Amino acid sequence: MWIKAVIVLAIVTSLVFFLNHVALLTTPEAVIAIEIKERGKISLQTRRGEWRECTLSGDSFVSSWLTILVLAEENRRRAKYVMITPDNVDHEDFRRLRVWLRWAGRRAAEPGYRKPSP
Repeated sequence: MWIKAVIVLAIVTSLVFFLNHVALLTTPEAVIAIEIKERGKISLQTRRGEWRECTLSGDSFVSSWLTILVLAEENRRRAKYVMITPDNVDHEDFRRLRVWLRWAGRRAAEPGYRKPSP
């Protein structure tokens, strides 16, 4: 019985943490803004006000109702996940992000990608 209680407590703790971090964006590390740069580089702003440089991973997910960015920071071992839904961004910005991720972002996330010379 006590093992079930520990498992339930762990699940509830994880749920509260991820709700605060990802859905409610209340933790200092929560991502509140992103900026797309060249070659798959993305800057993200945390609630703390810091801007961090990240590289887009090819594991990101894109659909019309949900976009999940998988970002790798240089000095971190774990990836950062940013979930974006149509109701929390401007419709046109969300469309442009999805198009960029499907075409340019996918190529930029590939290892060894070099931008073509003009």
